[in-house]
Amino acid sequence: MQFRRYAMMICVIVCASSVYAGQGTVDGSEEGLFTEDRYCVVIAKVERVWKEKSIDSGDTRPIERAVLRPLATLAGPLDPSLHPTLSVRFYSGGPSTSIKEPPKVGSTVMAVVRLKPPSVDDDEPVQLNFIVSEICAFMPESSSLVQIKNLDDPQVSRTLSRIQEARKQGLEKRTKEKKVQEQTRRESPPPAPGK
Repeated sequence: MQFRRYAMMICVIVCASSVYAGQGTVDGSEEGLFTEDRYCVVIAKVERVWKEKSIDSGDTRPIERAVLRPLATLAGPLDPSLHPTLSVRFYSGGPSTSIKEPPKVGSTVMAVVRLKPPSVDDDEPVQLNFIVSEICAFMPESSSLVQIKNLDDPQVSRTLSRIQEARKQGLEKRTKEKKVQEQTRRESPPPAPGK
């Protein structure tokens, strides 16, 4: 009986921690992930890393910040030629994030960044760019932030291949679903008059 109680408490803690940060899983096939949702897979040099208090008054975890110098984008809307640096926030080292540890200054990383939405309000802080906490099935070790050697690192080409395959499968699935919906719509009888 005591064992069941401990097992149940552990399940509640583990489940609650992932809900707490909103951690989910993305596999790269989701419609709009790299367009409307503004996710990017970026290769960048880490210029600076530091911790600060969370901007959320209910969150006691320190938030980590970094300045990245983008070198290339594998997927998503970020154009490194227009953005020589990218300020990001992230969490690391807990059960509610896929990031095991913060990157080291000077290292080269591959990161899944969610860009802040474009805004006409110039006073909006640039720090709203986030390295996501989600489990990223297309990334090495399913982490949204991994250190790599350089652009020729085999992890880069493997990740690009996984993203391409996931996006292809996602498009095929959505196309098939639309055909089924069209077929169903054509085959369903018209509504009765007066209804």
